Amino acid sequence: SEPRYDPDPDIRVVDDAPIHPRRITHTVLKTADVDRLVEFYATVGGIDPVYSASDNSIVCLRGTHTDYRFHLAISQVNPGEKVGYHHASFELADEAAVEAAEKAATAAGYPPERSVDHLSKRSFFMIDPDGLRSEYFVRRDDAFVDLAVAAAEERAFLV
Repeated sequence: SEPRYDPDPDIRVVDDAPIHPRRITHTVLKTADVDRLVEFYATVGGIDPVYSASDNSIVCLRGTHTDYRFHLAISQVNPGEKVGYHHASFELADEAAVEAAEKAATAAGYPPERSVDHLSKRSFFMIDPDGLRSEYFVRRDDAFVDLAVAAAEERAFLV
């Protein structure tokens, strides 16, 4: 019943780094069976669904820490995609921080894989040396939008 985390941690900044995330917020997994994976994480992980696209192609789940709207998103795999990890997301301070980080990463020789300018968020995605994807973002609107209206190949980038 008592939090086991610092609700107001010191934010450390590595001055020479091109990106300055405040916290990691969520991870996105791709699966061939959304319902099966949601059931697994709800039953075994104890996290509850808080959002589902109207076509059930993406479901977001959250644990008891309510400082962020969800912690895990489970998305339907698209034809030609592999099941597994899609990305982890790091929140930045504001839109100016996203713009500055994207420019600084590009100038440092790390161009983003993709930029997103959506009504719900502004972000960019990077691929690390091991081929894993990370997102750096700021949320524009905390309301969930129906991701079923977006193209299937874009949905995991918009959650």
